[in-house]
Amino acid sequence: MRRTLTLILLLLAGIHRAGAGKGDGEPLQPRLVVGIVVDQMRYDYLYRFYDQYGENGFRRLMKEGMNFTWAHYNYIPTY
Repeated sequence: MRRTLTLILLLLAGIHRAGAGKGDGEPLQPRLVVGIVVDQMRYDYLYRFYDQYGENGFRRLMKEGMNFTWAHYNYIPTY
């Protein structure tokens, strides 16, 4: 029983290390991508009100994330 438990723990540790990275210093690929759509917010508001944003809010999203200037999100309006 003890030998089986040890083997399972070693296998789990190996699986964890295999998924931890490529080993050559390259960053991991993101496993989750989150898209945020703000209805009725013009693109220029991101820069017009930049000094009013908090460091962990829109500023962080603008620095570390991506934004699209001419994106179109096709959806059915809710009434």
